[in-house]
Amino acid sequence: MPRPQRKALPYDARAVARLLERQCGLASRRQLAALGVTDPDLRRAVRRRRLFALGSGVYIDSSSPPTDLQRV
Repeated sequence: MPRPQRKALPYDARAVARLLERQCGLASRRQLAALGVTDPDLRRAVRRRRLFALGSGVYIDSSSPPTDLQRV
């Protein structure tokens, strides 16, 4: 039986990864929206534990280890 095809993301995942890398794994909802990430995309990423919501409109990449700089 053939494998189901993955749907292409509606945003540039590499651009999101670069943003998170530049900002110690942190990004705001507004910054992510500017890259084409929608609210349903954010909810999905949180549900799949790729991102964690830190506060109102602030997200942290699940693959980045917690640092003192992120807490600031």
